[in-house]
Amino acid sequence: MGLRDERADEPPAGRAMFEQMVRAHRQQLFAHVRLLYPQADADLVVNDTFAIAWQRLSSAPPDAIGPWLRGIARNVVLNSSRGQRRWRALTDKLAVIETPPVDPPDSDARMQLSIVVSALSTLGDQDREILLMLALEDHSVDGIATIYGINGNAAKARISRARKRLREAVASVDPAPPPDGLSTDEGNAP
Repeated sequence: MGLRDERADEPPAGRAMFEQMVRAHRQQLFAHVRLLYPQADADLVVNDTFAIAWQRLSSAPPDAIGPWLRGIARNVVLNSSRGQRRWRALTDKLAVIETPPVDPPDSDARMQLSIVVSALSTLGDQDREILLMLALEDHSVDGIATIYGINGNAAKARISRARKRLREAVASVDPAPPPDGLSTDEGNAP
């Protein structure tokens, strides 16, 4: 069964109120976002703001709709900025892994690291983010649950699925060929 809008059964007065709110405040909100948050995609912020306002229509203060919408827009921008900062921090850490400052002592360790980094790059954003938070930032299952706003069991499931996909990706990575003159099939020579 598909998802449905919980407000689909909203009385026409609620829908009309929302439509009137959009007409009355869209341009002002757009100008507000462009002025105060020039780095943000104003269209996206305004659209997300009205989507949230629709969900919270019953808590809209009738005498302060403009400030209420601006508060929602601010939170949208802040949430987006936090997500972008986290992503940049994680990709910076991944870059450090991809080019380690000191080579591992043996070629097997270098090959294993190369395979893991290569496999990690094939994963989806969320899987990669979860695995890097676990490995590089030492987050616990509870920490992951808090970050994603989910319960502990859901976090365990996401971690388990991400680890499984990483194992599958590692298994599918073709290791680099051995150095010249070495063959892995020496015992099968004609």
